[in-house]
Amino acid sequence: MVFVAQPNSAVLVYRFGSPIETGAFVSEPKDWQWRTGALPAEWSVSGLEGKGFSINMPLQSNDSIVGLGQHVGGVNCRGSSFRMYSTDCPVHIPSLRAMYGAHPFMIILRERPIGIFIDSPGEISLDAGASTRGMLTAKVSTAGFYLTVIEGDSAADIVSSYLTLVGEPFIPPRWAFGYHQSRWSYGNEGAVREIAQKLGEHDIPCDVIHMDIHYMRDYKVFTINTDSFPNLPKLSSDLREKGIRLISIIDPGVKIEDGYSVYEEGKQKGYFCQRADGKGAFVGAVWPGPSVFPDFFREDVRDWWGKLYVRLQSEGFAGFWNDMNEPSIFYTPDAFKEYARKVRGFDERNEFSEALSNLIWDKGLTNQESYYDEFVHDVNGERVPNREVHNLFGTLMTRATAEALAAEDESKRYFLLSRSSYPGMHRYAAIWTGDNHSWWEHLSLNIQMLISLNLSGFMFCGADTGGFGGDCTPEMLIRWTQLGAFSPFFRNHAALWARNQEPWVFDDETLALCRSGIKMRYALLPYIYSEFVKSASTRTPFIRGLFLDYKDAETRLDEDQFLCGPSLLVAPVVRPAVHGRHVYLPGSRWLKVKASEQGLDAEGVVPSGESFVSAALHEIPLYVAFGGLIPMTAPRRHTSNTCPSRYKLIGFTDSSAECAVLLDDGEARYSTWQSYPKFICSVKKVNDEWKCDVRFESTEPQQLELEIELWDSSGAKRTLAWRR
Repeated sequence: MVFVAQPNSAVLVYRFGSPIETGAFVSEPKDWQWRTGALPAEWSVSGLEGKGFSINMPLQSNDSIVGLGQHVGGVNCRGSSFRMYSTDCPVHIPSLRAMYGAHPFMIILRERPIGIFIDSPGEISLDAGASTRGMLTAKVSTAGFYLTVIEGDSAADIVSSYLTLVGEPFIPPRWAFGYHQSRWSYGNEGAVREIAQKLGEHDIPCDVIHMDIHYMRDYKVFTINTDSFPNLPKLSSDLREKGIRLISIIDPGVKIEDGYSVYEEGKQKGYFCQRADGKGAFVGAVWPGPSVFPDFFREDVRDWWGKLYVRLQSEGFAGFWNDMNEPSIFYTPDAFKEYARKVRGFDERNEFSEALSNLIWDKGLTNQESYYDEFVHDVNGERVPNREVHNLFGTLMTRATAEALAAEDESKRYFLLSRSSYPGMHRYAAIWTGDNHSWWEHLSLNIQMLISLNLSGFMFCGADTGGFGGDCTPEMLIRWTQLGAFSPFFRNHAALWARNQEPWVFDDETLALCRSGIKMRYALLPYIYSEFVKSASTRTPFIRGLFLDYKDAETRLDEDQFLCGPSLLVAPVVRPAVHGRHVYLPGSRWLKVKASEQGLDAEGVVPSGESFVSAALHEIPLYVAFGGLIPMTAPRRHTSNTCPSRYKLIGFTDSSAECAVLLDDGEARYSTWQSYPKFICSVKKVNDEWKCDVRFESTEPQQLELEIELWDSSGAKRTLAWRR
């Protein structure tokens, strides 16, 4: 028997078996009105032998499939297979099926599109027409799940309905939209101060420096290595005077060490995950060595864990970065002993064989599948193996952090970043795309993930600029910085074994062009910050595939260009040693603009269609959409709680255009887009004369000076000025 509920007019949710509640929905399914019903025509759900379900959904010949959040591959997912199972995956190659996040929401693009969300905290495998082109098949491993079906007139309608169901995306403080500099690791106070000094010497705007695991003592979470950081509050205070905040990394693994307060308190109160065989706490090794893991499925454990972050704030950290929270497990003591026994056996037998080679080259000890059957969680009083709720571990860790930070000061927004994620976590934190590499292929993948993650509600996201692993080249860093300048989360981050890739470590040209890209980001912050907040508050993707706004782009599904907000088309260069690229412009006409340290300068009107455009190393192809009005300001060294009073605006219209610029302090929390303090600039053509109107919303009128440059589709330019 099929049970169905209708949380809103465009959504049907089907219930099968006994689902474990994931928290993905903003309202609880138990409160919905359930009735018996029937699946859409030709869809079927059947039970699998043992436990689980198979869902079959027929595909039409011209269907495309978009969404699925974090995955390796193109924007169109059709013809591929995926595994929704949060996994520490340090090498992102095309054959990779599972990543850190599990985001089982997709949209089938057709004449009348349809959205699908499969809500289950365990493993979900998805065959998007890879085995049988005409069939979309999902296999759910748990004893129950919710299947959400969303109808709409467009993909944008589907996303809006989905986000009404699962909640609006996380909005961080304005300073989080600035440039972030990071490395694994700036391991002592001198190194951090040197980075801040270099940023100042080279006139590079920056708001954040990230501190990776080496700030801890022996990798023990919520500790400070006072040998390397003797006075962290003073360091933080000195950097804040320069406009720079510190972010600290936190992992879920708690080192087993007598006298270590976090371990002792968690052990005494029974807060750690237990072994499935009942023989005490589960032990898995991560950076500190043998460690235990908090059971985040318990509310009391989340409350305890979250308050540890609040204590750490007193050391001067402005935000936090949850890592390794799939959870990643390097090995267990039992697995290590068995591995060592096998290796000794080969040695004792003097047997250097193919079997030994396979043992060495196989996955080895890290993140073995069996580990996730060896420990359990307390889920509403029941002992449930991690495998059945695996995708929620990182999300619940991050929820614990978010709830504690929000409770500490309910009037302000916080900054929180997480590696692992599941739908629902988009309400609490940002994500980044994990351990990418300094590969040109990953520069392209950065764009694909930005589009897919924004469709899934994870809007404040980004990839490590320059690549995390491998050695970045000067050209790659320039091109990646040009892309990162339009990404919501903009962080340069590199691995311990990679070459340094701060903007100043290569040559003068690389430094100058990276600095120019970063300054452009700060000049465009009035547009990027305001449009992001509006997008998140009104349930519209901020980074948008062209197909969301232009019907003629649906059959192309371009994945090397995107819309940043509704009005700015960005076409980054993602190949080495080229000085141009093909650009596709949908719709009618566009205004071509040139990037500079001051923001954007208009070059002229260009027709729609596909063309090859020049893009020397200092250039990134950019276009303003018809009807767009882009606000900019002089770039600052860092964001501020006070907004500038002077702006330049570039618009492209034959009749009217409008933009909103937020005037909040960058940290205050507001419940709706309408409640944010802002000014709205409207330009309108009346009797062949352009008029400008400015109104202030949710704030008193303020001193303001606007320089407005307007272009129409004939290529004519007009300038206006407005002052108050």
